[in-house]
Parts: sequence; C-alpha cells; structure tokens
Amino acid sequence: MVCSIRVCICRAGAATPRENAFFCLPRTFRRYRLQAKIWSVNCSDFQGLSAVSVPAGSDLGWSRGCRRRLRTVSAVPFRRGNKICYLGGGLTLFRRLWGSDPASHMGRLIAIGDIHGYAEALRGLLSLIAPTAEDLIVTLGDYCDRGPDTKGVLECLQELAHQCQLVTILGNHDQMMLEIAGGLNELLEDWLDFGGRETLESYGVSHPAEIPPAHLEFLGRCSLYFETDNFFFVHANYLPDVPLAHQPIDILCWESLKRRVPRPHCSGKIAVVGHTAQPSREILDLGHLICLDTCCYGGGWLTGMELLSRKVWQVDQMGKPRAPKAVDGW
Repeated sequence: MVCSIRVCICRAGAATPRENAFFCLPRTFRRYRLQAKIWSVNCSDFQGLSAVSVPAGSDLGWSRGCRRRLRTVSAVPFRRGNKICYLGGGLTLFRRLWGSDPASHMGRLIAIGDIHGYAEALRGLLSLIAPTAEDLIVTLGDYCDRGPDTKGVLECLQELAHQCQLVTILGNHDQMMLEIAGGLNELLEDWLDFGGRETLESYGVSHPAEIPPAHLEFLGRCSLYFETDNFFFVHANYLPDVPLAHQPIDILCWESLKRRVPRPHCSGKIAVVGHTAQPSREILDLGHLICLDTCCYGGGWLTGMELLSRKVWQVDQMGKPRAPKAVDGW
C-alpha cells in the first residue's frame, strides 16, 4: 500500500506557507508489523524551517482504494545534533537523520543492548558504568515490552539524559507501540502477544494511547541510526551497499541477523546492533559488526560496551553484575 501526504512548509520569516514538498510514505501491512519506509530529503531544503503542518482531517490515499484520516494534524521540527525530527500530537510523523555526532565529547563511547522493560537491570548496569557528562551513551532500542517495568525503563532513560550525552535508537517494539498509540489498533493483538501486556501492566492502563505523553514523546524522538567516525549504531540490521540516510526502516528496525548477516558497510565503519537475541547469551563480534543483544529478557544479560577500549559490563534481570570478561574473550 502506498500513501502520499501533502504538507505545508512554513519557513522562518515567510508570510505564508508554501506547499512545496510532497512526502511519499510507502507502508506495507504484514501480520506482525507495519513497515514505514521514510524517504530522505535534502537537508539544505529545510534551512530556516520553522514548522511543517498537515491540515486537520487530511486523507491518506491508499492504493487499494480505502482512505484513512490523519490523527496527527501538525508536526514541529527540531534539531538534535545533525538530525531533524518532526513531532506531531506527541508522536513522530516522519523523521530522518542527517548526519552523525551530537556535541563533541571527550569521554567514553558506550553502547547498551536491548533493555525490554527490565528497569532493575538498566539501573544496575548504569551503576557499574557510572556515566559522566563527557560520556556518549547510545541505547540500541527496544526499551518496552516483555519485561515487567517499561515505565521504569523510560523514567531511568529520561534521568540518564541529564547525566550524559544520550542517543536513543528506535527499536521495532518501540515503533509498534507508537503506531498503536497513534491509532493503528489492527496491530494491537500482535503487540500484546509480543510483550505489550507487560508494558500496559507497568503503567496500569489498557491501551498504549493512555501511556503518559512524555514517554511517548521520548520514544518519538528516538533515532533510526547514529554514527561516529568509526562506528554506526542501528537497532536491527543494514544494507551493506546503501548509505545510512537511505536505509529502509524495516531493515533498520526489523530484520534479524538470523535472516541475513550483512557484509561490511560501504562506509567502512563498524556496525553496532541489537535486536537479534544471541542464544549463547554472549556478545556476537564479527569484526565489522557487533551485536549486543545478549537476551536479557530470556534470562541472559543486559550488556554495555565501551567501544574504543571494548570494556564490557553485564548484569542479569535484577541488576546483579556478571563477573568481568576479558577484552578479547568476553
């Protein structure tokens, strides 16, 4: 199914908005997910951009003839490092990263694997890491579902954002919850079976739309990818010959390494991913790719790694530390 949304772009100082952009958002519904491939636009086209709006009640025109009313009627862009995000109604309408690092940092570069609602594990891991204001921490997505305390995880991450430079990557579970909160109730039953019930129980609500707006907005600000000089970070997978700015969202957020292990990326950078829970409960290091999903939700470990030194911290679901591992042997 393919839909197109016409948006009005208001530039700073402009007297009237100009309808000079047409965003085409192909969306394919499958039993277990809704994929939204978001096509990138030149960042230079948006210099001085002050607002992007979609008229109330605008239609999404689907190729199969059905039509759906937009719930989100406006989106306001903001910059975070070298990316532009668009938020509307507390949810991300469309988003694309435009580059790499946030403010330069002099501290450690740390990645944290899939958390999946285990707030005690996250708190225990952070107590070992002891973040400082100079550290750059990249969390690899899937903050919600399966574990007992998604609410606590998001509260902890909100606090962490004030302690260090935090970059949060969007996971497939996070994306799915946002889609349902935005009105795609056809995904609800599948999401509940994938761990959504535990998420709702942690908030004491019956539907994702009832989750506090601040937490939905936090997830809505998550990045599809992030890169530094030597590494790039995505939730799930990547296409080796496609620049990061043009990667399909279903690859970045959904494709398992069990389905396809990619070759080294054309950028020459090392990929750091989560999503594919390792049956061994150990870090997967292929040289060009590191997977940090060590199956916390399945009784494994929540893993953090300092990428330059390869120092590793691991805790169980209750936040109890694992014995330290050697640099090369985990």
